[in-house]
This record gives sequence, structure tokens and C-alpha cells, in this order.
Amino acid sequence: MEGRLSRMTASLHLTPEQVQAVRDILMRQTQAMSAGMQQAFSGKYDKQELMRLAKGAGNADEQIKALLTPDQQAAFPTCQQEEATHNASLAANQELLQMQSTLGLTAEQLDRVYAALYEVSFNQLTGSAKPNVANQADAMQWALDQKTKALEPLLTETQLENSRQQQACQ
Repeated sequence: MEGRLSRMTASLHLTPEQVQAVRDILMRQTQAMSAGMQQAFSGKYDKQELMRLAKGAGNADEQIKALLTPDQQAAFPTCQQEEATHNASLAANQELLQMQSTLGLTAEQLDRVYAALYEVSFNQLTGSAKPNVANQADAMQWALDQKTKALEPLLTETQLENSRQQQACQ
């Protein structure tokens, strides 16, 4: 959250008052997302509670845009795109490091696997690929399935099976 706020501050030239207001908005969003993840991981899904938290957090992007000057609003889409690029790169790098050590990726596979992981993450972050699911647990499974589909042509059968086993453990 603080990293996103810092990048937004630099990109949009936020005033100190705007920084505090955006921090509050992002904190509410982070808390709602954290609660959803905790429920998904614990297997105790409470749809009513998640809906209440999401409603309380509201639409962060709309709330942030309402705080911005016209010039900042014009720059906001670029800021969002940069944020998606940053987060997709982080996610792809993290997964690539894990896969490299557990699946024994070859040098030839590294760049192609990174590119596939990046594309899946970027599409999910920008909404280009959206799951049609009922809850957070199903959304997580959908995301794993998308990665598996992207990696199938890049991994050996043994690597693919090991990857599926790791996903099942997660």
C-alpha cells in the first residue's frame, strides 16, 4: 500500500493533503482485500462480511479520482497502467524465482516463463482477463488455472506435473 502511494505521489504530484486522503482510501481497500484473502486461505468464507467490507471500502479508484485536480485526473490512467506493470513484474519475478528453484528451469525457459507469468498477471491486474466466479477461493483457483494454461507449452511434462503439485499444496 505504501509503495503504491509513493508511486502515485511521484507520478501525480500529490499534495500532502491528497497523500493522506489517498492513504486512508488505500488502507480501507487493503483491509477489505486482506479479510478476503484470510477467509479464502482459512476456508471459512463469509460472503456477507466480505460484501460489507467491500461496500465500506468503496471503489478506491473513483474515490481517488474525486480528490484529484483536472491535470492529475488526466494523468491517472497512465499512473494506473504503470502500477499494473510494476505489480505484474513483481509477481512474475517472484513466481519465476520459486519455479526456477523447484522445477529446474533451463536457461532457455527462463525468459519465456517470465513473459508468460507477466502477461497473465498483467491481464488479471488490468481486468483484461476476469474470472466469472462466486468467491475469492474460486478466483484464486481461476488465476492458478490461467497460469497453468500459459505455462503448458513452455514446461516439460515433468515440470508441469511438479508445478500442478505445488499449486495443489498452495
